[in-house]
Amino acid sequence: GVAASPNPVLGWVGSLDDVSADDGYWAVLTADADLQVQGLPTSPVLYGLHEGNNLISYPYSESQALGNGLSDDTASNIEAIYGEGSMALNDGGVWSGALNGFDGGAGYWFVASSAFVFQYNEPSDGDARLAAQPEVPEEFRYTQSINQYFYFVTEATINGLELNDGDWMVAYNDDVIVGSRMYQGGMIDIPIMG
Repeated sequence: GVAASPNPVLGWVGSLDDVSADDGYWAVLTADADLQVQGLPTSPVLYGLHEGNNLISYPYSESQALGNGLSDDTASNIEAIYGEGSMALNDGGVWSGALNGFDGGAGYWFVASSAFVFQYNEPSDGDARLAAQPEVPEEFRYTQSINQYFYFVTEATINGLELNDGDWMVAYNDDVIVGSRMYQGGMIDIPIMG
């Protein structure tokens, strides 16, 4: 609900005055850039979520799987979690989709079924590095947008042939690719940028 934009004369202008440890933020850039964030570690952070969409931070530098990062009580209040170009759907306590964990320095949209308070579980030393999604081949690349949605595919056939692991699903708007995802079996999400 707040924003700030750099002005060459006035500096930062807008209603966003400072950043908070429990919020997530969109950084809209005009070109590719490396950004440096400075500050002190803030974990653990207590999050107060309202029903519906909540953009929140992930306070740890270590990655961890969704199931490790959320308690069962927390997960039962979450319908879905959106990341940058990936999503996880809570389907009766089972997480489906390409978003399989939390990465340090990232923010996530939590879709809450009701208002509640939680904090992430602290990553343990034994947490393995999360498997990254395969790099999208050049011919299937799309432009990331802040306006994104996801379709979930539970099964698909093309001309009577079932998809195989490693096949690419591609979404188009007319002749423009707006999303793609490698099929890896089971239920998977396809990002749709708009």
